[in-house]
Amino acid sequence: MTQLEFDHPDFQRPKHAVVSLSGGMDSSTLLLKCLDQFETVTALSFDYGQKHKVELKRAKALVDYLKRNNHNITYEVIKLDGLVKL
Repeated sequence: MTQLEFDHPDFQRPKHAVVSLSGGMDSSTLLLKCLDQFETVTALSFDYGQKHKVELKRAKALVDYLKRNNHNITYEVIKLDGLVKL
């Protein structure tokens, strides 16, 4: 959708978005944009056995902060154990 579509007086806000949230800057920015443009947002993070889990911690911290500030967000971490061995 373009900004013009969002600004149109007959525009109805989309209901739901799903965001893959790694905890990095790009996905965090996308999450914030979706929270502004959708009624509800689901954020998904993937734990595939990576050595450095700092991004998963950052993703959780961001979601916790947003929930404390009354944003309608659902968050799930999907475990993909063994994927790192491939």
